Amino acid sequence: MSLNTVYFLLLILCVVALIVFYCVLRRITQRTEALRNKEQQQAEILRQLQAVADNSQLTDKQLETQKQDLAHHLKQLK
Repeated sequence: MSLNTVYFLLLILCVVALIVFYCVLRRITQRTEALRNKEQQQAEILRQLQAVADNSQLTDKQLETQKQDLAHHLKQLK
């Protein structure tokens, strides 16, 4: 095998390694963003639950309905 062939194969190997690295890095970034969004949504639901619990003007039935709705949304996020 000539030296040029070896260099060419090394070049191809480096390009493939860079492509794989890029794909893995992109996937990690996407998962991190998805987790961050999920945490933000969960925090918002918890704030809403706290607001519902703090709102003394609601009847027990309205309070229970809102809690069930928010609990359902929380389950959907999981």
